[in-house]
Amino acid sequence: MKNEKEILKLLSHKNGKKFDTLEEDSKKRIAESLCYAYQSITFVDKKDYYEALKKDYLDYLYFHEHRWEQYSEYRENGDIDAIHNLNDLFASDYYNKHFKFEDYPVLEKDFPDEWKMFVYPGDTHVRGKLPILKTKEKEIMNIIFEHMLRYKSTMGKCIYITRFVSPFSSLSHEEIVAGYEELLEKYKPK
Repeated sequence: MKNEKEILKLLSHKNGKKFDTLEEDSKKRIAESLCYAYQSITFVDKKDYYEALKKDYLDYLYFHEHRWEQYSEYRENGDIDAIHNLNDLFASDYYNKHFKFEDYPVLEKDFPDEWKMFVYPGDTHVRGKLPILKTKEKEIMNIIFEHMLRYKSTMGKCIYITRFVSPFSSLSHEEIVAGYEELLEKYKPK
């Protein structure tokens, strides 16, 4: 697992300069948020990508079919307010295998559409969805950093913003399945 210094080294020279100009409070929160975002993303080598994606897809299908049992198990084994505790939620199998596609109020107008299946971009945090190729590590971390800069006053804070609902976070089950299947076909071993 990369530490904060290693994750900050993934930033481009231009973004590194932007980071250096931030006020100390924002710098600390953005660095921590970048680390949390990095840890929530599964980066996979190209040779293992198809299998990692396939496992993620099968996990999603199982959890989608058994979502109420999973929700009950998560609530019973977690804090009484676990569903509202983002740190607990994002570390759980419930989130990683199914809930990562659930609807959250976020602001992501400027987030690239090509990443909508891979990353959940919020105004207080960014978390991974689908596995990402290791070769795209620098690219996505720079996109995430640029997104975080747009919300530097709220990024990393425990607040709940309900101004907009993301079209990315309200993907239907059919859209999610189609997204997985398209990627599986693209990365299918020849």
